[in-house]
Amino acid sequence: MAKTLNELLSAKVEEKNILASLEKKICKAPFQENIIYGGFSYSKEKEQPETIYDGNKKVDIILSGSSKKFPLQASFQLAHEMIHTLTPCIFQEVNYLEEGLAINFQFDYISKFKGKQEGDKYYEDSLESLKQYTKYRDAWDLVKDLERKSNKDIYQISREILCTKKIRLCDISMEILEKVSGITDKTLLERLTSKFNS
Repeated sequence: MAKTLNELLSAKVEEKNILASLEKKICKAPFQENIIYGGFSYSKEKEQPETIYDGNKKVDIILSGSSKKFPLQASFQLAHEMIHTLTPCIFQEVNYLEEGLAINFQFDYISKFKGKQEGDKYYEDSLESLKQYTKYRDAWDLVKDLERKSNKDIYQISREILCTKKIRLCDISMEILEKVSGITDKTLLERLTSKFNS
């Protein structure tokens, strides 16, 4: 009997694949040299994953306890949270640009499983469940709007911010984002640089 995608996947292996994909799409952010990445763990108490940054040097990812039994779900959560390890910020500093990039990357990453057993269903279910998280959906919509109005995709914009300008995503100003993206829509720039968790 053929194994399901969840039986074939390993979250630990996917963690390495996600990091490699991030470095290829964006870059190895210079800030990561000073950060100690503690890896990921599962929490029985948490229903939502999160990135924990101590404000100094250490960053960890906590995945929902339910994802331990479902590596496809763990991979989806990891892909999102790995964006936050590129340039760790404390919870209150994360902006819509960073959160939208995280959602964009997790859906890009998980799309590689489409067409494989339960991959299509998981992708579609994840899109559907995003509807109940309006703030996250808004962040992704803002990033897609940025891509439509710019002649660059979100990965090119992020690469220039992180690796050329050497600015953390959470520290980006409207002026820098305008220069990098080439757009002048002040409302969009203000929304993307505003704090997500305020």
